[in-house]
Amino acid sequence: MGRGAWGVGAALAAAIVLSACAVDTYDVAYDDLHQARAHEAVERGWVPDWLPEGAVELHQRHTSEGAILTAVLPAADELPDTCRTATAVTAPPLSADWLPDGAEALGTPVTCEDWDGVVDGRDIHLWQ
Repeated sequence: MGRGAWGVGAALAAAIVLSACAVDTYDVAYDDLHQARAHEAVERGWVPDWLPEGAVELHQRHTSEGAILTAVLPAADELPDTCRTATAVTAPPLSADWLPDGAEALGTPVTCEDWDGVVDGRDIHLWQ
């Protein structure tokens, strides 16, 4: 194999390895829970089905490495029935410009089924 063929072969191998490492990121915003349902985000598991019907301003990001979600609840500090306060929660596995830095320390830590997060007034920030 000549020098040129080696270079092309190495570049092709590197491209294959890099594409195998790529992580698809899905980032979507919904005006309210009704819109999330209409786009099948709840059915697909991207948005939890236990969020209150009055939840608005939903932002959701997920990859194969985890998921994050933020929403505004209909009433301040009103937890969905599936949520329990926790002593602490781990940091979110992903970041986004709409998820505050250090979100895990911003409010009351909660565990909601298979989601961890915090509630701060009407804002709920969740991750898994």
